Amino acid sequence: MFGTNVSDIFIVHKKIGAVALELKYVKLLKKGEGLTGSIQRAIGQCLIATMRHPFAICVIVYGKQKKHLEVGVAKQLKDLLWKHHRIYLVIRKQ
Repeated sequence: MFGTNVSDIFIVHKKIGAVALELKYVKLLKKGEGLTGSIQRAIGQCLIATMRHPFAICVIVYGKQKKHLEVGVAKQLKDLLWKHHRIYLVIRKQ
């Protein structure tokens, strides 16, 4: 669970410690492949990272998506992750 490479990048700050940075690029080329699974995996990796580090930043960039992200649901998820787990979530279309 805590291998040598838990996150993609770490930013070291003298006062708060290391911040884990998880970067995901999702192509969404396969039929039936959705953005939800990629978001779930990235958040899971960040949750593990925050067991060792005080903060994590999760950046997900995706290509074409058939369905649009629901703004209210995405905002709720972002707020919950920050409030309870100190994970800052960024989801952007390419």
